Amino acid sequence: MLPNTLANAAISQLASPALHLIDIGVSHGVRWPTLLESLTRMAAGRAPPSVRLTVVATPPVPFSASPPGYDFSPHLLRYAKSIKLDLEIGRAASLDSAHGFCTAPDEALVVCLQFLLGHVTAEERTDIIRRVKDLKPQLVVLSELDVGGNGSAAGEFTARLELLWQFLESTHATFKGRDGKDRRFLEAEAGTAVAVAAAREAVGREGWRDRMTATGFEQVAFGGEAVESARSLLRKYDNGWESPRRRRRREAAAPWRCGGKGSRCPSARCGRRRSSGS
Repeated sequence: MLPNTLANAAISQLASPALHLIDIGVSHGVRWPTLLESLTRMAAGRAPPSVRLTVVATPPVPFSASPPGYDFSPHLLRYAKSIKLDLEIGRAASLDSAHGFCTAPDEALVVCLQFLLGHVTAEERTDIIRRVKDLKPQLVVLSELDVGGNGSAAGEFTARLELLWQFLESTHATFKGRDGKDRRFLEAEAGTAVAVAAAREAVGREGWRDRMTATGFEQVAFGGEAVESARSLLRKYDNGWESPRRRRRREAAAPWRCGGKGSRCPSARCGRRRSSGS
């Protein structure tokens, strides 16, 4: 929920007559109703009259397998109609085929990478980021887990175990200590994610920043409204979370953590294309 809140707030900071979202990664479409609703509440002249959402098919990873036969498109389209927002949804079979959807010059193109890069190899990460850059987006929102260890197997295992424990604490707080089907599903998927990650290269905040910078992106700071929205969400569900202010100049996007490592949702802008907005 927190990464979605930050991502949506960063996207809302863009002032554009039309918005095109390319969704790559883990998504059931559950993050988008909040964004669509927030767009309708923007000041006159800032709200985009139309929104396009292109979902790129990706290999299965934890949390990505929706119930059999589930299709979020009709639900989103009905909701958009109810709030009087012009929404169009398309599907791209691959990241390469997404180029065919990026043909409107007046659209602000935003690419959302949600918890995908942490489940592929280092070579695949670099390839995906480069192909995203080829789309020439105005904004890229990267949501990932900061799971950097000290380089040793024991350190990485400890870091992931700590990450899993923090996640279990957050679900305990979110569900107010009650057991249930939804909670068991989330916790089981989290355990699977940690097990899969054990075979992958651990990437911390420095690694994600270096990888994006090396590919030609530059970091963009979250606006004050985005930061306050995230803080309000944290206070609502668990006062044990904190959002420290980073004093280092390179830390443009503040990390959000619970006594250590946690979800990161930095936003990055392509270095070749500077424009106003977030």
